[in-house]
Amino acid sequence: MSSAQDDSTTTQMMNPEDFLTRDGRILRNPVRLSVNHNNTRTVRNYGGEVGINKYMQLPVEQYSMLNESMIIRNSENPGKFILKVPRLQFFNVWVQPRVEVEVETTEDTVGLKATNCQIDGSKI
Repeated sequence: MSSAQDDSTTTQMMNPEDFLTRDGRILRNPVRLSVNHNNTRTVRNYGGEVGINKYMQLPVEQYSMLNESMIIRNSENPGKFILKVPRLQFFNVWVQPRVEVEVETTEDTVGLKATNCQIDGSKI
Protein backbone atom coordinates (compact mmCIF):
# COMPACT_ATOMS: atom_id res chain seq x y z
CA MET A 1 0.00 0.00 0.00
CA SER A 2 1.24 3.43 -0.78
CA SER A 3 0.06 6.72 0.64
CA ALA A 4 -0.11 9.99 -1.25
CA GLN A 5 0.48 13.32 0.48
CA ASP A 6 -1.47 16.44 -0.59
CA ASP A 7 0.93 19.42 -0.79
CA SER A 8 -1.94 21.92 -0.68
CA THR A 9 -2.59 21.13 2.99
CA THR A 10 1.01 21.62 4.08
CA THR A 11 1.34 24.35 6.71
CA GLN A 12 4.43 26.36 7.51
CA MET A 13 5.58 26.76 11.07
CA MET A 14 6.31 30.31 12.15
CA ASN A 15 9.30 31.17 14.30
CA PRO A 16 9.00 33.96 16.91
CA GLU A 17 11.08 36.33 14.75
CA ASP A 18 8.89 35.77 11.64
CA PHE A 19 6.31 38.30 10.49
CA LEU A 20 2.96 37.56 8.83
CA THR A 21 2.06 40.01 6.04
CA ARG A 22 -1.45 41.27 5.30
CA ASP A 23 -1.79 38.85 2.39
CA GLY A 24 -0.78 35.86 4.53
CA ARG A 25 2.86 35.48 3.49
CA ILE A 26 5.50 34.73 6.10
CA LEU A 27 8.60 36.94 6.13
CA ARG A 28 11.60 35.16 7.61
CA ASN A 29 13.85 37.35 9.77
CA PRO A 30 12.34 40.73 8.76
CA VAL A 31 14.26 43.93 9.39
CA ARG A 32 13.36 45.70 12.64
CA LEU A 33 14.07 49.42 12.74
CA SER A 34 14.00 51.80 15.67
CA VAL A 35 14.86 55.50 15.47
CA ASN A 36 14.86 58.27 18.06
CA HIS A 37 15.58 61.87 17.10
CA ASN A 38 14.89 65.27 18.63
CA ASN A 39 15.11 68.55 16.72
CA THR A 40 14.36 72.15 17.69
CA ARG A 41 13.84 75.01 15.23
CA THR A 42 13.42 78.74 15.85
CA VAL A 43 10.86 80.29 13.51
CA ARG A 44 10.75 84.01 12.68
CA ASN A 45 7.40 85.67 13.18
CA TYR A 46 6.56 87.69 10.05
CA GLY A 47 2.80 87.80 10.71
CA GLY A 48 2.57 90.45 13.42
CA GLU A 49 -0.61 90.06 15.48
CA VAL A 50 -1.75 87.02 13.49
CA GLY A 51 1.67 85.43 13.20
CA ILE A 52 2.98 81.97 13.91
CA ASN A 53 2.90 82.43 17.71
CA LYS A 54 -0.85 83.15 17.71
CA TYR A 55 -1.54 80.37 15.19
CA MET A 56 0.39 77.71 17.11
CA GLN A 57 -1.46 78.64 20.32
CA LEU A 58 -4.78 77.73 18.69
CA PRO A 59 -6.35 74.45 19.77
CA VAL A 60 -5.00 71.64 17.56
CA GLU A 61 -8.52 71.07 16.20
CA GLN A 62 -8.31 74.48 14.49
CA TYR A 63 -5.05 73.82 12.61
CA SER A 64 -5.46 74.15 8.86
CA MET A 65 -4.68 71.19 6.59
CA LEU A 66 -2.41 72.66 3.91
CA ASN A 67 -2.16 69.53 1.77
CA GLU A 68 -4.90 67.03 2.58
CA SER A 69 -3.34 64.35 0.36
CA MET A 70 -0.25 64.35 2.61
CA ILE A 71 -1.66 65.35 6.03
CA ILE A 72 -4.68 63.50 7.42
CA ARG A 73 -6.28 64.47 10.72
CA ASN A 74 -7.24 61.57 13.00
CA SER A 75 -11.02 61.90 13.39
CA GLU A 76 -10.99 60.04 16.73
CA ASN A 77 -8.13 62.10 18.20
CA PRO A 78 -7.77 65.63 16.74
CA GLY A 79 -4.27 65.98 18.25
CA LYS A 80 -2.97 63.19 15.98
CA PHE A 81 -2.22 63.32 12.28
CA ILE A 82 -0.95 60.93 9.63
CA LEU A 83 1.78 62.35 7.40
CA LYS A 84 2.19 60.60 4.06
CA VAL A 85 5.61 61.16 2.53
CA PRO A 86 5.53 61.22 -1.30
CA ARG A 87 6.32 57.86 -2.92
CA LEU A 88 10.06 57.27 -3.45
CA GLN A 89 11.12 55.22 -6.49
CA PHE A 90 14.35 53.17 -6.59
CA PHE A 91 14.71 51.52 -10.01
CA ASN A 92 11.74 49.09 -10.10
CA VAL A 93 10.92 49.31 -6.36
CA TRP A 94 8.96 52.03 -4.55
CA VAL A 95 8.42 52.87 -0.89
CA GLN A 96 6.06 55.31 0.80
CA PRO A 97 6.42 56.03 4.52
CA ARG A 98 3.39 57.01 6.62
CA VAL A 99 4.13 58.60 9.97
CA GLU A 100 1.62 58.97 12.79
CA VAL A 101 2.30 62.27 14.56
CA GLU A 102 0.97 63.60 17.85
CA VAL A 103 0.94 67.35 18.51
CA GLU A 104 1.97 68.37 22.03
CA THR A 105 1.51 72.01 22.99
CA THR A 106 2.56 74.07 25.97
CA GLU A 107 2.17 77.80 26.54
CA ASP A 108 5.24 78.68 24.45
CA THR A 109 6.11 75.54 22.46
CA VAL A 110 4.58 73.12 20.00
CA GLY A 111 6.05 69.66 19.68
CA LEU A 112 5.46 67.06 16.99
CA LYS A 113 6.07 63.52 18.21
CA ALA A 114 6.16 60.60 15.77
CA THR A 115 4.33 57.74 17.49
CA ASN A 116 4.29 55.19 14.66
CA CYS A 117 5.76 54.69 11.20
CA GLN A 118 4.69 52.31 8.48
CA ILE A 119 6.51 51.88 5.20
CA ASP A 120 4.37 50.71 2.29
CA GLY A 121 6.05 49.50 -0.87
CA SER A 122 5.97 47.49 -4.03
CA LYS A 123 5.99 43.71 -3.83
CA ILE A 124 9.38 42.24 -4.60
